[in-house]
Amino acid sequence: MIRSEIVLDIDYHSNIMDGQSYFTVTTSKGVHHALTVVLAVGAGNAPAIPAKLSLHKATEGACHAFHVTTFPPPHIQAKIAAKRPTNIVVIGGGLTSAQLSDLAIKHGVSKVWHLMRGALKG
Repeated sequence: MIRSEIVLDIDYHSNIMDGQSYFTVTTSKGVHHALTVVLAVGAGNAPAIPAKLSLHKATEGACHAFHVTTFPPPHIQAKIAAKRPTNIVVIGGGLTSAQLSDLAIKHGVSKVWHLMRGALKG
């Protein structure tokens, strides 16, 4: 699922939903919830995670595409193996974000939200 939405806010909530941490991503078209948020901002930019999502707050759930070493992350793989619902939000409009969204689906993530601020780049 590819959606063109403007990300307005990202909040991190710890130990609320099933004892898990999760994100709330507010966009121009609604609110989405995910256990993992991937920011894919393109190869020409230096890796940066917004201050609100600094890694000291959300080490397990947020990561920049340049820092992906295992995908989906181990805590999501465990949920997939246990046949539990999984949600991932990928933010970006280029090839990297599209590849990460596709990879998440191929690995069995239940729902992948692919958010972009503009048109899909070809």
